[in-house]
Amino acid sequence: MPEFAVPDHLGWHEQGDGRLYLGVPVSSGRIADTPQSRIRTALREIVERFGCDPILMPSQDIILSQIDPEDRDAIEHLLREHGVRLADDLLPAERWALACPALPTCGLALTEAERVRDHIVAAIEARLRRYGLEGERLSIRIAGCPN
Repeated sequence: MPEFAVPDHLGWHEQGDGRLYLGVPVSSGRIADTPQSRIRTALREIVERFGCDPILMPSQDIILSQIDPEDRDAIEHLLREHGVRLADDLLPAERWALACPALPTCGLALTEAERVRDHIVAAIEARLRRYGLEGERLSIRIAGCPN
């Protein structure tokens, strides 16, 4: 029986027609500019300048498809220039962490999720480092409701 594997679409990949696609991590799916990362501005510039097709992923990340190989370096430079962290910049726990909006956005929420995600993931990553497990893939799901 083949080993079970979940495909990882983050990072650069061959698209199958000579072009590339780039899976860009988006923390909790929030495509919004912050003081640390201007991801919304960067994505808009990339789509307008390079004609990429954005695809929203169930993992709350985004794929930029239809990229010509000669545009790869310019796109990556633009993202980094705007403070956008790419897949290779993330530890596995952060790469595979997901949180719902929870409080104050969701009427079903009883507690925080999205706003505490980074603190929870950092604490888990510290424990993984302590025990020499920082390279292990770990999926973390944080929900604010009892559903």
